[in-house]
Amino acid sequence: LAFNASLLAIESITPSSLFNEPRVSSLLEGSAGQLRAVAGGLDPAHIPAQAQGTAVELMRITLRLSPDAPPDTQLDGIISLAVGEFVNAFNIAYLRDAPGLVADGDA
Repeated sequence: LAFNASLLAIESITPSSLFNEPRVSSLLEGSAGQLRAVAGGLDPAHIPAQAQGTAVELMRITLRLSPDAPPDTQLDGIISLAVGEFVNAFNIAYLRDAPGLVADGDA
C-alpha cells in the first residue's frame, strides 16, 4: 500500500482471520508512505474453500487524515495498492504484480 504520508496516517491494521498472522512493515520517507505485508498459510480453523473467489480479504487498514492536511484536501490518487504475488496451498503462483482493491469504508 502506497500513500501520501503528509496527508494520511495509519490508524489501525486488522488482519483477516482466514490466514496466519501477517508480517507487516511500514516505511515513511518524506511524503511517501509504504505499508508492506506478507501473509502465509491458511489459519487451521478454516478450509481452503473459504479463501477462494474473486475478492479475498487479507486485511483491513484504516487510514486517517493528518491533522496537518489542508481542510480542502482531495483524496483522489493519494492511495494505491499492488499485489506482488499470491500462491496457493501447493505453492503455485496464480496472481503476480496486479493492482489491489482499495475500498472506501464510507462508500
